[in-house]
Amino acid sequence: QMVSSINMDLEIAENNGEYNLGTEIILPTNTNTNTETTIDDTGASASDVIFPHIAYKDSYLVFRALCKLSMKGLHDDSDLMHASRPQHAGSTEIDVSAVAVQNKILSLELILHILESCGPAFQSCDKIIDAIRKYLCISLLGNCTSQISQVAGLSLRVFVALMNSFKGYLKTEFEIFFTLILFKILESENSTFEHKQLVMEVFHKISDESDTLVEFFINYDCDLETSDVFRRIVSCFAKIAKNPISINSTTANKQRVQMMGIEGIVKILSSLL
Repeated sequence: QMVSSINMDLEIAENNGEYNLGTEIILPTNTNTNTETTIDDTGASASDVIFPHIAYKDSYLVFRALCKLSMKGLHDDSDLMHASRPQHAGSTEIDVSAVAVQNKILSLELILHILESCGPAFQSCDKIIDAIRKYLCISLLGNCTSQISQVAGLSLRVFVALMNSFKGYLKTEFEIFFTLILFKILESENSTFEHKQLVMEVFHKISDESDTLVEFFINYDCDLETSDVFRRIVSCFAKIAKNPISINSTTANKQRVQMMGIEGIVKILSSLL
């Protein structure tokens, strides 16, 4: 139910023109460097793309391929879930060793490694940023709410890596993640304990960096045209600390999530001192 609600919100926001993940980046033309002619998602022929070195082109093509691989089974996990379940009757366990699941997990792990180890040249490449907007962001929107906890966990770690390396380029995309994915997972009574715990861990990492909190407050809360991201992070911590609710929570799980909410408030207060 929670995933359906998020998908509906995404469709409404896109139809209303509130968000646009497909921003095109126009690159300069230089006939003395490596070029690549591609066809975009609409079927139109794109202009020749310029790369200053063959290594740039290779890294871009590998990164884009991994992003596309991570998108498989994006809107509905039913194919992945069916392929990953044992064949004997009555089984409800997910076989994470299934090829379909392992392909998605492997692609996310490789993307995470790339983002955590990339340098300034990769982080400032226009085509890489374009691939993140067109493929990786859309992939994460679906994978962050996956029923497979390992997929959801890896996707959230990729999101944190994106914030660390590309925060200057993805302001609108990050707002979408926070308002339509992360906040909804924490606020929904239909989200599982595992999902809430994963999101709380993301917020803890954000709260550990005082500079990041200040940047969120300036770039979102102080901008009249964007959501109050910093305020809602604090509000989520407070609500979770007061009354943690999830569909499969036990007393121990509730206490764990509740403690994470209290710890989050303490982290924010400590970082502001």
